[in-house]
Amino acid sequence: MKKIIIFSCLFVFIFNVCVLANESSELDEIKAKLENKTIENYETILIPLNGDPENFNIQPTDDLKTIRFGEGVVGYGVNYDEIMEASENGDNQVSEYLDANGSYYFPVIVSDRAVATVEVVKTDTGYKVLCVASGSISDHFIEAQQVINLNNAKYVKEANIIDGFVVTENGNEYFIDLDSVENEVGIQTVNSNHEQNVVELFKSRINSTQNDGQDITGGGGKSASTNKPLIAISGVLIIMIVGGILIFKKKRRYN
Repeated sequence: MKKIIIFSCLFVFIFNVCVLANESSELDEIKAKLENKTIENYETILIPLNGDPENFNIQPTDDLKTIRFGEGVVGYGVNYDEIMEASENGDNQVSEYLDANGSYYFPVIVSDRAVATVEVVKTDTGYKVLCVASGSISDHFIEAQQVINLNNAKYVKEANIIDGFVVTENGNEYFIDLDSVENEVGIQTVNSNHEQNVVELFKSRINSTQNDGQDITGGGGKSASTNKPLIAISGVLIIMIVGGILIFKKKRRYN
């Protein structure tokens, strides 16, 4: 029985590694399309940089032909119903209730300076640029990327209520709120050893917004997930494998 448990745990570990590898491969593909200027709606990036250079810290000496893109991250949404259920069950970590939502975020680099962030979304035919953003949240996004281990972090962007990184370190979870961090020092001095109840934090944000009568665009129910079908498949495979091992053992015993 102990071997079966070890085998099942190993299978889950391999599955999670495969999911991370798939996300990394996807980000590499999108970044290549951005830098090759072959992604749909690429001009959506250039129009504001050319038309409103001051808001994007574009200098007269900058050459937008040399535009590059930094390391990308997958965007996650919040499953509201599961957050409420997790709170009722006393869970204090939110990561398993976050769903990849088909959005991807990359720093925009001009003359070796990160000047904005671009949001890319998945479509039926590939990927396209949705928008480009500058300002405090964009700046904090770029700063946070430089000081946290992105392998241990999920970028959560949920309507107008949550925008930041959920980071897991040493078994603890904490949230870097990009909407309130004031400067780079604020991000660098986040105490990664301090455990937060991020479930309750997100629940509070959701309740506060709903009580104020605000419309939570894209929320209120379940966010689209690209991982859950894979997780379901892995669960079925584990059950099948474990069941097969048990049947095989029984046959050997009777033989």
